[in-house]
Amino acid sequence: RGPKLLTREQAADAFTTALRYAPQQHETYYQRALAQYRLRRYEQAAADARQAYQLVPGYVPGALEEARALVQLSRYEQSRTGLL
Repeated sequence: RGPKLLTREQAADAFTTALRYAPQQHETYYQRALAQYRLRRYEQAAADARQAYQLVPGYVPGALEEARALVQLSRYEQSRTGLL
């Protein structure tokens, strides 16, 4: 048997805990954005992805993840302009 995998909810909670101790970790915001997206929490996913991008300007995965979440929220223009 392999290691027990976390549920998406548990993963999001684990990233939240990690951010309490290391709030400047852009990769942790990005990973939590992915978990939030999979939980269909698109507003939170967009905010976390934006935070990752703001911590490291030019961080392309953060910008793309924010755009993807904004599309789910039908905020198409905002998702497009955020990528420019």
